[in-house]
Formats: sequence, structure tokens, C-alpha cells
Amino acid sequence: MRERELNTFYSKGYYRRTINLTDEEKDADEMYRATVDAKIIKQHLGDVPSHLDIGCSRGYLLEQVGAASRVGVESDVDHVTASGIKVYSDIDDVSKKRFDLVTAIHVLEHVADPLTFLKRMVAVTNANGHLIIEVPTWKSPGGPLRLPHLFHFEPDVLRLMCREVGLNVEHTEFTPHLMLICRA
Repeated sequence: MRERELNTFYSKGYYRRTINLTDEEKDADEMYRATVDAKIIKQHLGDVPSHLDIGCSRGYLLEQVGAASRVGVESDVDHVTASGIKVYSDIDDVSKKRFDLVTAIHVLEHVADPLTFLKRMVAVTNANGHLIIEVPTWKSPGGPLRLPHLFHFEPDVLRLMCREVGLNVEHTEFTPHLMLICRA
């Protein structure tokens, strides 16, 4: 699929229909994952002044991290329900801004060109800011069974990709998914 076709797939909600959970179960799962991820972020980074969450879904992670400036990118902007968040439909819409923290939780496995996407993420991260990526692996619950996943990453491969775009990988966490905390 090309990027335009992928954007249509996600913006029209087709992806959410491939997950065999009720809306309430999906919502509870997203809230739980946001709580776990926010705890890890605060443990390693403390408070952050500005946060961009790419693929922010409902906006729960932005809410849980609690930065003063909260910006989300979500192809289906109407899906975002958390308050106090400025939402854009594409990362290019925020390309003139820079953030202390940029997160992409379960996003990289859905994009047509992950390395180019990482470069775009670095471009919106402040100097010495942090970028956090979380992806499923083959060992993640349901990891290899998710049809809309274009890629599956192993830790060494993702670390290498991060170094390739100029990031310093500071920490690797298994949540049970693979999370990398990187410095720009």
C-alpha cells in the first residue's frame, strides 16, 4: 500500500474494525496501555514541557503524561476524546514546531517507509529532546497475528534504525512490547 492508501485505511476507521474487541474493550485497553507507558516515561524523563504523540488515538497518553503543551497527530481527528489537546491529521502539519518529547506508540509498524517516518519524527524533536517508539514484536501478545501490520521489528533492528537517523538509544523496555527511549 502507498502512503495515501494507508491514510485512507486509518482515517476511515477500517483499522479499528480489524481488532476483535468491543469499543468498550478497545477503550479500556488503550487507557491501560497509556497508563503503563506514561509511568515508564515519567520514571525515565520526569516532567516534560511539550509532548507530541503521533498516532494519539483517543489522546490518553497525552493526558497521562500531562505536559503543559499537548499536541496529537491522528488520521481520524474525530476519534480523539481527551481534552486540552491540539490535534492534527498529519505529522507534516506540525513540521514547524519542535517538542521536548515525541512519542509513536504502535505506529511504526503501520507506515509504508519506517526509516523516512523516523526522520520526520526527529525533525519535530527539540535538540536534546526525547523520542519514544513502541512496537509489537513477534513475542508480543497478538504480535504476528495483526493483519494491518506492515512490519515487525526486533530490538537490534529498531536500535540500528534509530542510530541511522541520528538518535542515541538510552533505554530499551519491554512492556511487553518493545519500547525504545531515544535522545535526539
